[in-house]
Amino acid sequence: KITGGEPFLRPDIFELLAYVKSNNLGLIVETNATLIKEKEAKALKEANVSQVAVSLDGPDEETHRALRGIKDSFTEAIEGIGYLKKQGLNVQVIISLWRKNRDYIKSTIDLSRGLGANSVKINIIQNISRADKLSEEREVLSVKEVIDFYKHLMSQLEKEPPFKVIFDMPPVFYPLI
Repeated sequence: KITGGEPFLRPDIFELLAYVKSNNLGLIVETNATLIKEKEAKALKEANVSQVAVSLDGPDEETHRALRGIKDSFTEAIEGIGYLKKQGLNVQVIISLWRKNRDYIKSTIDLSRGLGANSVKINIIQNISRADKLSEEREVLSVKEVIDFYKHLMSQLEKEPPFKVIFDMPPVFYPLI
């Protein structure tokens, strides 16, 4: 797996992808997709990347930017997903769950499905590393809030056509569901 920071900021990313291809290695790439254009998507396809995971933290610019903090990152991520799908790549949208986007997760899942994503993975922001500040500002959900949200979301999704949604919950939470 190649992940970030942002892999496409690496000046040697195309060399890495060529190495993966020449050695017939499996690869998953995690990206914010803001730097993915036709050239990058073709290189991923040629390297036989099995999945490209794209961070998308809301269904619109404002919600997405609340966490990412970068102007136009939503629009660029959407465009990047388009280039990836045009190459027929398996795209998984990754959503970081926190207080400011909790009410928009379902619409982000709907948007992802509409963009042709193959799946969505919801990651819980935990108060470690960069998330310490979010925790101090009470933006990280409590265990109870995560469990309640999970139950509500799963009951909504049960009523819809099948679409793969992975809720990356710590195993210690399962007995509480």
